[in-house]
Amino acid sequence: DLNTKTVVCIDGLLERTPPPKIPEASANYHRNLIHTNSYLSTTWRQDVLKTLNITQPDGPSFHVTDGNWVKWQNWSFRVGFNYREGLVLHDVRFDDRSILNRASLVEMAVPYGDSNPPFQRKCAF
Repeated sequence: DLNTKTVVCIDGLLERTPPPKIPEASANYHRNLIHTNSYLSTTWRQDVLKTLNITQPDGPSFHVTDGNWVKWQNWSFRVGFNYREGLVLHDVRFDDRSILNRASLVEMAVPYGDSNPPFQRKCAF
């Protein structure tokens, strides 16, 4: 509670009996540390991916105007990027009705290692 400057509750602590175990296995994704993994692959993939060809013989079904204004079916939006959030959509509209002003990947929720509620989904950034 910001008004009284007190903690009202901490979600999930009372529902847990017993608390989850902290994993002891090692998982490193850095190229110099991948060989130290105790339960993931210890080498990079060696197989070569096959070529992916995407064709649109009739042309794309979207139009880009003014550099970053995209029109696709009944949708329209402005595409942007920044270093903190990555992809950012502005002025998203459907049938020229405003749906949202701004959306970015900072709002994306990602499941993390703790499968106990409410911790199984937390903000990615």
